[in-house]
Amino acid sequence: MYNTFTSSKLVLISAMVAATLLSTTPVFAGKGQEKAPGKPGDDTIVGLAIGTDDFSALVEAILCFGPVDDNAVVDLLSGNRPFTVFAPNNDAFDTFLNGADPCSVDSSLLFAVLTYHVTPGRRYANSVFDVDGPKMIEMFSGDSIIANSDFTITDLAEQKVTLGDLINVKASNGVIHEINAVLDPRPPEQ
Repeated sequence: MYNTFTSSKLVLISAMVAATLLSTTPVFAGKGQEKAPGKPGDDTIVGLAIGTDDFSALVEAILCFGPVDDNAVVDLLSGNRPFTVFAPNNDAFDTFLNGADPCSVDSSLLFAVLTYHVTPGRRYANSVFDVDGPKMIEMFSGDSIIANSDFTITDLAEQKVTLGDLINVKASNGVIHEINAVLDPRPPEQ
């Protein structure tokens, strides 16, 4: 399945998504925490995702693009470039996939979904959400999400997604925020 993505851009995007999703050290903070003090975590986004039971479905989706040692998404999210990942928990993926194996999903759609959960930079909750109003955040996919002042996220499908319990999880190369639904990059049908 991974062999269908031959362009260097897709490889770079894939690697960034994996690195972001698997390389953070958990720092538990409540919703709306003003700051996330301290140094970055010791593990990468990918390492944290692999080590966090609640993200096993996300890791499984990433591995649809190849094994850990030969996976552009893993390479990207394990690198030094900082990313923020809005990581869907296992229940979110189960609902989104309706019980299907993530590798059975069209690879282009799966890739679009994964890259729609990653944004460049180290963004703690206080820089994602603004109590004064909504804020658009461009994602690695090129599309945007809206971070609402009530600490929810609105995606292109117009669903409101809530944060999970793991917020401001620090990785050596970014930050992970658990979310309770998969962000959908497909606009609603008109």
